[in-house]
Amino acid sequence: MVTEQFIEEWIASHKEEMIEELKLWISQPSVSRADLYEKDAPFGPDCRKMLNLFLERGKHYGFETEDHEGYCGAITYGNCKEEIGFIAHLDVVPEGNHWIYAPYEPVVKDGYVIGRGCGDNK
Repeated sequence: MVTEQFIEEWIASHKEEMIEELKLWISQPSVSRADLYEKDAPFGPDCRKMLNLFLERGKHYGFETEDHEGYCGAITYGNCKEEIGFIAHLDVVPEGNHWIYAPYEPVVKDGYVIGRGCGDNK
């Protein structure tokens, strides 16, 4: 049985790996651009690249992946009758101006990861 202590220990032992994973995701611009629609990239090429990264990282960690014509992706494990679902988005709003750090070049400072999308699903 999984305990809270086990989970906390696992997270602590994988902290650096998770930060590096987050930095990889942040480094991918993914502003939604429906005006750049293409088949299998309905939200533009940057969102397509982000979806590809999402699916590739899912495979990297041993999960099954599905691409739903570029509109969304799914990462699954096992073949269960009942499932738990997490819904998230991979796009970000335009980055705007006045960044102290480049928005897609993540920085770790004072225990925080700084970069576009790190506080909202990426």
